[in-house]
Amino acid sequence: MPRFTKTSLDELRNKVNILDITQEFTQCPFCEGTWSRVYIENNKFCCNSCKFQGDAFQILMCHKKMTFVEAIYFLAGKYDVKMEIMEDKPLFSPEDKEELTNIALKILIAKLRFDFETNIGKIEGILKHNEDI
Repeated sequence: MPRFTKTSLDELRNKVNILDITQEFTQCPFCEGTWSRVYIENNKFCCNSCKFQGDAFQILMCHKKMTFVEAIYFLAGKYDVKMEIMEDKPLFSPEDKEELTNIALKILIAKLRFDFETNIGKIEGILKHNEDI
């Protein structure tokens, strides 16, 4: 899945007119109720019946069965916004991955110690019971 730059996503969100979308799709995709409120200042809507709330992306994803990325491209075409894709680089450097792995191992070891110390009485009881058999 492409990762879009924050700048291009913000530009798209600012250009989308929720009134256009709610006029094209007049019914809630979940209950077929009508929109009770359309909030122009933040491009959101609310269904009168089931109180479902969302934005233009969610309307398209529900009504047209689009993925989030398809909804982005659809709206970008409609509002003439060029979507910039971030460079395809890993989220973490190899050094970061090694450090995160070490942290995860330390957490796992601490949890195992805690579980062992918490349950040592039970373990000793089981061992003693087995010796008695």
